Amino acid sequence: MKKLVAWALPAGLFLALPVAVLNAQFGEVGNFLNAFRGFLNIVTGLIIALALVFFLWGLMMFIASAGDEDKRSKGKAIMIWGIVAFFVMVAIWGIVNLLITVFPERQPPAPPGIPGL
Repeated sequence: MKKLVAWALPAGLFLALPVAVLNAQFGEVGNFLNAFRGFLNIVTGLIIALALVFFLWGLMMFIASAGDEDKRSKGKAIMIWGIVAFFVMVAIWGIVNLLITVFPERQPPAPPGIPGL
């Protein structure tokens, strides 16, 4: 588990670097938020796919090691963590989309006396 955390933090920072570059290219905050939302959608899809791969890998270990109880329990643990990761990511994705639906993006009111803003 410590190895996962040791890899996840630098990988998260490395993946956040394109967001900083996009912020430099877009002058308005709204454009940056749209680019960040697209980036998060891609990362969420990758993490969900990775959870599915973990589950299938654990299933393969579970089936392939029918005689060795130690390997079967290891495969079962990998399957359980893959399912947990999958459900957590789908739940987070659903909550975020629910919040986006409940609180739609609003434009700030235009200052008085300046037409067209």
